[in-house]
Amino acid sequence: DSHIAKFLQIYLENTDDPLEMTPSHFAFVAGKNGPIPASELQVGDRLYNVVDGEKKVIKIESATHDDGLFSPLTLDGTIVVNDLLMSTYALPLCMKNVEGETPYLEFAGFQFTLTHSLIHRAIAPFRVFCEIYPSSTSCKEDNGPG
Repeated sequence: DSHIAKFLQIYLENTDDPLEMTPSHFAFVAGKNGPIPASELQVGDRLYNVVDGEKKVIKIESATHDDGLFSPLTLDGTIVVNDLLMSTYALPLCMKNVEGETPYLEFAGFQFTLTHSLIHRAIAPFRVFCEIYPSSTSCKEDNGPG
């Protein structure tokens, strides 16, 4: 049983293939105070490229896929995709998302804006567990299908 997942295709200067990510995954953007959800990316933003420094976003399109998605956890919460430094974290689906506002989580009457740093701190116990018990099946490295 396959599930349809919404993605953004992010086209960058001097590249042929777009970067594909869900709107809720975080991207490191030059000039921003930490990564932002891909849904907040704008044409003209510059993503950090580990080879060339920065790459400018020139076009953003919506797409869907029925082959699922891949969201690894790493010890530092980052991953390099298409030479771009990206966060491995995404906003949970339960986030309240009002057009034009930063998505937030409501709990006990309080609103919380989730950031890469906050999520990284929240899963610290899992990272510690994996350092202590690296052979646990929860901590096994999996490079995805195939």
